[in-house]
Amino acid sequence: MYCKKCGNEITSSNIYPSDSRFCISCGTERSNFIAYRKKTLISLRQMNLNSKIIQTKYLIKQAVNEFGIEHVYISYSGGKDSTVLSHIAKQIYPNILHLFSNTTNEYPETIQHVKWEAKENGTNLITVIPKDPSGQIWTFKRVVEYYGYPMFSKRVANAIRTYQHALSTTTKQHSIDYIDRNFKKYIKYMELPISDKCCDKLKKEPLRRKAKELGLKCTILGILASESYQREKDWLEYGCNVFHERKENQCRPLSFWTEEDIDAVCITQVTNKIFDMIAAIANRQTRKAMDLYEDLLTLKEPSMRILFLIARQFNQILQVKELMGRGMDKSTISSKLKIQPFVTGKIM
Repeated sequence: MYCKKCGNEITSSNIYPSDSRFCISCGTERSNFIAYRKKTLISLRQMNLNSKIIQTKYLIKQAVNEFGIEHVYISYSGGKDSTVLSHIAKQIYPNILHLFSNTTNEYPETIQHVKWEAKENGTNLITVIPKDPSGQIWTFKRVVEYYGYPMFSKRVANAIRTYQHALSTTTKQHSIDYIDRNFKKYIKYMELPISDKCCDKLKKEPLRRKAKELGLKCTILGILASESYQREKDWLEYGCNVFHERKENQCRPLSFWTEEDIDAVCITQVTNKIFDMIAAIANRQTRKAMDLYEDLLTLKEPSMRILFLIARQFNQILQVKELMGRGMDKSTISSKLKIQPFVTGKIM
């Protein structure tokens, strides 16, 4: 057996105790590197939201500078994370291309939102339909019938699929050993129709084919390292931007964000639309107010919550104006009313 990094033969005297794939020298070096990367990720997650947005824009610019704006695209799912990514990217590159893979298993609201992005929000977006080489559409039902169910996690499903499709006795035994070592509680499911191919067939492969057809060279992904063990492990190894190291060039500028960061940006967008809607109401611009109302519904805001937000905003306007009349500045007003400074600034 040979060390995965240096290639030297591993013996009982130089094997790294925690990972038998490495010699003790390479294993120690790797352990120190991973520990350093974990501290880096913690530091990045502790940054304030504005700093994270600046860093995200910098990472997107790196991808564009490396490959050219005509050769990069946003892998768009219609969900919160990719919508936040789209919003930030369009601030610096308004016409950046988005590719959306319609997995045929999307919520109606997701399809509605994607259509709104393309038609109403001016997003440069192409929808891709998953098909096999013969042109037949892949559906979730067809993938499940052909490959198996996407159960547990991608790592577990991949391990079970590898075991079931092993071409030799040796490979099958290695798969059994791997599952026994890492996923012992899933051994009882090894003979069931389980596979990790669902995402490949319905999303990854259609996007790769379209990207190749259009001459695109780099994917910009709205994924968070905190979403799974595998994604965090991948970030610790490669970081946010992975160029010229693997088959697919990837820019992952939201990797160090948290769910709370994503929610904060989404809330800000809703608040801005509420401001615009109030201005339209005050100016008797009925059509514009109704368009903004439809936008908020598309963003999945319940109608009663929209009404509550409008009432709250009018109340905040009255309170801010009253405190301004007493000579208070933005910082003092924000602290007294317990509202974000940017909200106070927009009212003032």
